[in-house]
This record gives sequence, structure tokens and C-alpha cells, in this order.
Amino acid sequence: MSEKIFIGTDSGATTSKIAAVWENGEAVSTKIFQRPTNAQNGRDAVISGWIAAVGGFLVENRVDWSQVAGVGLAIPGPYERYGVLGKTANLPASFAGWNIHAEYRAALAKAAGRPLPLVVGNDGHCGGVAEAQIARGSHPLSVLMLMPGSGLGSAFVGQDGLPLTGQTLTAMETAHMAAPLHLFGLGCEPIPCGCGKNWGCVEPYTTIAGLPY
Repeated sequence: MSEKIFIGTDSGATTSKIAAVWENGEAVSTKIFQRPTNAQNGRDAVISGWIAAVGGFLVENRVDWSQVAGVGLAIPGPYERYGVLGKTANLPASFAGWNIHAEYRAALAKAAGRPLPLVVGNDGHCGGVAEAQIARGSHPLSVLMLMPGSGLGSAFVGQDGLPLTGQTLTAMETAHMAAPLHLFGLGCEPIPCGCGKNWGCVEPYTTIAGLPY
């Protein structure tokens, strides 16, 4: 019987990355495997892109859909409820209310020929859990992660190894807290943010999102 693998899908605003681990937790490959997210083409294009990317990853690494035992999806939040996107600064406004859990699960089942377990989480929270394991080693410490890129990913991981998500699954959305403009110097004007707020979110001052300004 072939050894089982678990697929990870990391979807960003511009690119989506695919990775996988064996049952013992070792990486199937450490080579970066990414494809365009194509969010500008709508929801169906994103889903079909993920499925095609997973298929390409499997072929490249000489494994098969029959070996896939489960899938995880890390994608920017916030969420309206579990698996359902809210208004996200770096994705089209039409994605708000999208039940990505249901649609991706259905597409995975079609590709695999059977239902597959799917877990969806905020990309910052998922990344924080992984980074915390490395940062603290065997010590039971809490870890704060801030990761600037096209946006600002962040997470707080407790001593139990789990991320702080909050009742609305939006805890640690530090990117859209108000920036301390009074500390930036006289005449500093609020930069509008992709989330729709114009009060000066932290994100455009700390990431690629603010470069045009």
C-alpha cells in the first residue's frame, strides 16, 4: 500500500503555493511549487487553478491522488464564519461571502474520485503555527509572528501551539489596526487601504501594498 500524503495549499493574492508532507511529517519536496492565483478571473478560476497546481505537484513528485489523505488551505482572512471569506483587502470584493471550504472540497472530491478531509485557516495563523515550532523548539513559549509581504500576516501562538483566532476568527488582524500617525512626523496623511478604510491602517505603511504612496 502506498504511503499517504497530506497536501497544503497556500493561497496569496498573486500566487498560490503547493506543498505536502508524508505521514511522518517529513516534506515530500522542499522545492517551491507555485502558480498564479488568478483572483482577477474570479472564484472558479482560483479553484481550478488550485486543483491544477495540486495535480502538477503530484506528477512532479511521482505521487498520486490515491495517496492524498487530506488537504489544508491557508488563505487571507477575515472570515464571515468558518470556511467563508469576509471582505479581504488583497482579494477582489466579489470574494466576500465565498464558501471556499465547500467549493474547494467539492473540487477535490471530483479530482480524487472520493471525498477528502479539508481544513481551512487564515494564512497568518497557519504560518505562525509553523514558525512557532521552529522559534521555540522544545520550550513551551508563546510566539508572536509579524510577516510583511504584499500584505501583513500576523499570528499569536500560545504555549499550547495553537493560534489565537478569537470568536470571529479575525484575532491578530494587526494589518488593519490604525497606524500611529502622530509618531510618523508632522504632515503625515492617512494612506487608504485595500480593506476600504481610509484612517491609515498599519498594512500600507509596512508592506508592498503602500509602495505606490
